[in-house]
Amino acid sequence: EREQKPEVDPQQSVVTSYRAITAENSKKSGKGFRAFVYVASLALLVAVSAMGVNMMSNIGKINKLEETISFLETDKTQVESDVKTQPDESDVPDEPDESDAKAGEPDDKPDELQGHASDPEPDSKDDEDKPEEMAADTSGEEEKDTEHSVVNVIKSYLEKSNIHVDIVSHKAKATADEETDMAIVLGGDGTVIRAAKSIAGKNVPILGVNLGTLGFLTEVEKPKMYQALDAVLSGNYNIEKRMVLEGQMGAEERSLAINEVIVGKRDLGRMITMSVWVNDELMDTYVADGVIVATPTGSTAYNLSAGGPVLSPNMEALVITPICPHSLNKRSLVLSSDDSIRIQVEKTRESYVDEATVRCDGEVLWELETGDVIFIRKAEETFDVVTIHGVGFYEKMRSKLNRF
Repeated sequence: EREQKPEVDPQQSVVTSYRAITAENSKKSGKGFRAFVYVASLALLVAVSAMGVNMMSNIGKINKLEETISFLETDKTQVESDVKTQPDESDVPDEPDESDAKAGEPDDKPDELQGHASDPEPDSKDDEDKPEEMAADTSGEEEKDTEHSVVNVIKSYLEKSNIHVDIVSHKAKATADEETDMAIVLGGDGTVIRAAKSIAGKNVPILGVNLGTLGFLTEVEKPKMYQALDAVLSGNYNIEKRMVLEGQMGAEERSLAINEVIVGKRDLGRMITMSVWVNDELMDTYVADGVIVATPTGSTAYNLSAGGPVLSPNMEALVITPICPHSLNKRSLVLSSDDSIRIQVEKTRESYVDEATVRCDGEVLWELETGDVIFIRKAEETFDVVTIHGVGFYEKMRSKLNRF
């Protein structure tokens, strides 16, 4: 008999095939997942090992740092013990002073100044014998003479020398008259300038003692004041005549300037235009923040900061320096002291008026606007400066202008 094959359901066949394929894929996926887990575990193990090595390295560095700190603390303790074992300087007997042998000799100087006038340089013994007001200066802080202690010392020193001096400080104004032989100015450059304006034309020389910061116009520093006074008393000094500027607005408004006359912009955010005339001839027109007309004495002040040249203080000349000119070829110009300068405020734009101020040695005197004119020339007055031998202008310029 013929064998009969069972009929196959097509739907059942499809299901069976799908299950077989799914089982085969599951086997393959299981193998891939296990491989991924193995690789990830290996990478994690490597990372943990690296962290462990780094940690051990840091622990080693910390141990070395602790050893160094411990060594330094031990060294510090040893140094402190050595310092404590050293004898105190106050317990050491003072060496005999040679000046004691001369105690019986008469001296015309005040008691607080004994033994200092002839010393070439101040030392520690000088500071011990000086009054407390002067010895305190060794701390290095130069302060203004608020209690007039230095003034009193100078007065007592010079009263027995038949020299009539006017002592000026930042509070005491100059009151020099015909009987005044010299004005001693205690303070900085500002104090010297104010005193020079008051004394200009009176033929009273000025000796500046620096109690301020820079003190470029002063002649001596406070620690060397005694030597300077002795040089004055012995006539070992020179007198330099310095020229003064005169600024004039209108027929009667007039002011003196020791350093400079400045025509500058009034508004911080705008430049101004100025025409500068020399002996009624147009020199140049500047579009700038301002123009400086300086004396040789003032050439080391604002003029120097604005890029102007330094002039020897005992010469007679004028220097014109523009302040921040909006140009590549505007430079300073040195003129003869006999030249007359006229500065006129022009108009930079048609939409507004240029406004300026006039300052003499930093003091605001007048306000100008477009069309206004100021005249600047050498004044008839001069002021005299006492210069001590051995203290030169170029030495002061090197030491003071190079320290900032």
